[in-house]
Amino acid sequence: MEITVEQFDEFWRERGQYLGINNPERFKDNITEKIAINRTVEDLDEYVATVRSGKESTRVVVVEFYNYLKDKGLKVESDLFDIRFYDYPFERQLEIAKFLHEPKTPKQIQEQFHINDRTARDDLQALEEGISVLGSTIKIEKEKKGRSYFYKTTLHPVFLPLNLTEVYALTVYLDHVIDSENPNAQIIRNISERIKLQLSDYAFNKLFPDDERELLDNHYLNDEKLARQREGIYMYLMKSGQKCKFSWKGQEYIGRILWRDGNYQIVLEDGTVLDAKLNEVDFIVDNLEYM
Repeated sequence: MEITVEQFDEFWRERGQYLGINNPERFKDNITEKIAINRTVEDLDEYVATVRSGKESTRVVVVEFYNYLKDKGLKVESDLFDIRFYDYPFERQLEIAKFLHEPKTPKQIQEQFHINDRTARDDLQALEEGISVLGSTIKIEKEKKGRSYFYKTTLHPVFLPLNLTEVYALTVYLDHVIDSENPNAQIIRNISERIKLQLSDYAFNKLFPDDERELLDNHYLNDEKLARQREGIYMYLMKSGQKCKFSWKGQEYIGRILWRDGNYQIVLEDGTVLDAKLNEVDFIVDNLEYM
């Protein structure tokens, strides 16, 4: 489909200049120059794909231009409607980490994020070594299956903008109200410690005036490592709902931890609820599948 400089000028006057683009006049001049030379949607798409910086910002404006043309009754077909780029490597790397909750090859990663081989290698190397975010480390794992390499992680990068009352609820309040005999008490407190790492000095001193900030330790464990610790197995089995072999009072059973009658209970394969407290049970995790 052909497009014209006049169409883009009209769009810019009505919508484009209000989209919050950095250096808008230079941006407009670049797009206008490309349209004047090539005059097709396909060529403008190719230009967006080769932009070295601000690629996602450029895509957003061009897609808005295409939507403007569609509002005028024109039929516009473009891959840019279904693609997302990332203006900053850090943002893309976080999205790659989320994509790797199911193991992926470098080729699959390139295709998903529309990046070349070199960019994929750089991103994956950074994630293998670990990137630091507000005191937390984002890290992935690499494994070889047959002749292919796969990348994976169980990490979920969650960064919540919270007010100080919400931070209090997730740290001080939870620490006070959770029963120390609760089998998940330690994992809750570990999460609280990791939230504390992200706080400003002002917030930290307000909520934890007696704590030493330098003593805090950020410690990310993938699900497999967490589940092999007594402090993590209960929560992991609650989350996954998997069957697991366990022993209680000298006997072995197979069952799941399920939410029943307002509480988490151990339910055996035949549906019987075991009359046991979670912290009295020893789980055998050798055959678990980690998800």
